Amino acid sequence: MDQWIAESSAVILTSPHFSREMVAEAVARSSKSVRIIYTPPIEGVQTLMQVLSVLYFEASRLSFAQKKPLLDITVIIPALAGAKALAKAAAASQIVFGEGPFEAQDGLKAFLSISTKHFVDGERISLSNPSVKDMETVGLYPNTVIGGTFDHLHAGHKILLTVSAALASRRLIVGVTGSVFLSYSFLSFVLAF
Repeated sequence: MDQWIAESSAVILTSPHFSREMVAEAVARSSKSVRIIYTPPIEGVQTLMQVLSVLYFEASRLSFAQKKPLLDITVIIPALAGAKALAKAAAASQIVFGEGPFEAQDGLKAFLSISTKHFVDGERISLSNPSVKDMETVGLYPNTVIGGTFDHLHAGHKILLTVSAALASRRLIVGVTGSVFLSYSFLSFVLAF
């Protein structure tokens, strides 16, 4: 495999088990961002949180290990994000990594135009825990409202936003704390507002 470095790469996961080596290779070959597209069906919010947590943790750990702490890691769930988000991720990616041919899946056709494709094998890590029983379903509430500072958007914020969006069937409202309120915080000296 050549060692060409791209600005952005995509990792296509078509099963609930992923290859750590594949994500490590994507991280090694990307200078700005890695988009992880997780296509298996997700039964509920507990499973969604588990999948997001494992993927963000592993990808972030690998980026720090490779001395790339500012690498933008984004997990995209096509069933939640839609075709527009997939098309945007495909347009921004120069390299795509996959577990095998993904031509048959409709939402992934945009990635076929990317000329550099790698299919990586390796140890598989399970992303789902069969003992977890989902108590909540996707789209449980018509509206979901969350708020926070979101200063220095990180994996925890991305998980919170994704799960909150999954819980909403109609609308997600996100309140962002303003700088006047933050100036009263005892941690205001560390916040970049």
